[in-house]
Amino acid sequence: MPKCVASAVELGHQLALGVTVDGYRDVLGLWVGEGARYWGQVLGWLENRGVGDCGTR
Repeated sequence: MPKCVASAVELGHQLALGVTVDGYRDVLGLWVGEGARYWGQVLGWLENRGVGDCGTR
């Protein structure tokens, strides 16, 4: 019989929510991870998708 092996890893969950000038909200993405390099990649991805202001400047 196969053995079941379980492990737990603690990582942060982040949700990016965009709001238009008309007040409509849209989920831009959901990520799991941590660290400055990781966040640089997420912000770069948002900017490449055309997000006007994602706090990178």
